[in-house]
Amino acid sequence: MNRSALSAALLCPIAASVLTLGGCSQIPRPTASVTGARIEGLTLDEARVVFDVKIDNPYAVGLPMVGLDYALASDGNEFLTGDAALSGEVPAEGSRTIQIPARVAFGPLGNVLQSARPGKLVPYRADLGLTFDPPIISERRVLTIHHGQIPIPSVPEVSVQEIRWTSLSLSSVSGTMKVRLKNTAEYRYRIGSMNYSLDLSGQRVTSAATSNTLTLAPGASGDLSIGVSFSATSLGMAFLNTLTSASASYRLQGAASVTTDFGPVTIPFDASGQASMFN
Repeated sequence: MNRSALSAALLCPIAASVLTLGGCSQIPRPTASVTGARIEGLTLDEARVVFDVKIDNPYAVGLPMVGLDYALASDGNEFLTGDAALSGEVPAEGSRTIQIPARVAFGPLGNVLQSARPGKLVPYRADLGLTFDPPIISERRVLTIHHGQIPIPSVPEVSVQEIRWTSLSLSSVSGTMKVRLKNTAEYRYRIGSMNYSLDLSGQRVTSAATSNTLTLAPGASGDLSIGVSFSATSLGMAFLNTLTSASASYRLQGAASVTTDFGPVTIPFDASGQASMFN
């Protein structure tokens, strides 16, 4: 008698206390299914994918969990594997949902997939295995499969188009700066709050924050109007005079809080060029 037949023969006489069977011809198996997948901790360097996996236990006793394993692949190219021990059990004739986290580093991912570049969406297949220690029979592994996408963030193109001064004096300089942003990703960006510092003609003039928002479709550009104010007392009259010229060199650097359909990400930027000025 082979092992599976022997297991069935052993299980059937005690079905009332160990298993709930529709008949002794087949031993029920635990099942697993992915009920959700989300991106957490998205940065320019990595993404943490968390899978919610529901486990159903058909047995009349608790089902001890032993371990898990996972493998992620794209277009047949495996780029991440892992495993971990599990403790606890799935209640008798009940279910339990567990979380399986997988950290995807974009550097190694790009070494495996040439298409894995900033701004891209990487399709993937996740094979998630769960191992249990069911009653009487040997350990059993259950496999569930999930398909999804991993976003690789990209830095938007940033430029200062113009600055319109409304006040120019040593004690108070104020105006409005038009900042153009271009979404270089294959998915939507919503630009939220932004911390920035602005240099004009090689001089740091202000460090501030703005809560203006801008939603950009893939590849689209849009403008933010940002108020600028500072005192030029320490910079001197010669610098103030440069602000009345037709243009000035600038450097704009900082970080923007960006919301995507996959989760939030903070993206640093550092842009320089020549900005038109009006007064």
